[in-house]
Amino acid sequence: MTCRVSAQRNTAKPDAAASSMVFGLDAILTLIFVSLGFLFGLAFYDDRIKGFGFTIVVWLFLAILYDGLVLMLVFMFGQYPLERFVIAVSMLNPIDLAPIMVMPEFDISVLMGYTGAVFNRFFGSKMGIITASGRLTRWLATPTWIGLRVFKRKDF
Repeated sequence: MTCRVSAQRNTAKPDAAASSMVFGLDAILTLIFVSLGFLFGLAFYDDRIKGFGFTIVVWLFLAILYDGLVLMLVFMFGQYPLERFVIAVSMLNPIDLAPIMVMPEFDISVLMGYTGAVFNRFFGSKMGIITASGRLTRWLATPTWIGLRVFKRKDF
């Protein structure tokens, strides 16, 4: 007699709301960096290569260097309670903020341990989602508004 043990895997599929949230946040991130490119392109109109280079440097800083600096600060001051600091600092970078907003929807914060629990507690609440959405909207509106003001003042 043979005994079969079947392990059932948890194959939960994300629902339409979570998938829509991912696509919406991707669109917002794209628009944020288009508006930053628009602003820097207008600010450095005389030297287009300088404007393009500055835009790439800002993206590189926000995508790679910013996280390294935050991790270095967390490592250096690890003996202090840094939960609020890390949440506040993550709000300053739209590239960090968008994936953190998605974490509670897909329940992957469990994989991040204590930090994931802190993020899940804040960003899983309605206040956290409203605050994060407001920050992303501000990241989108501010460079667009400044760029439009510069565009109206330029004499091409």
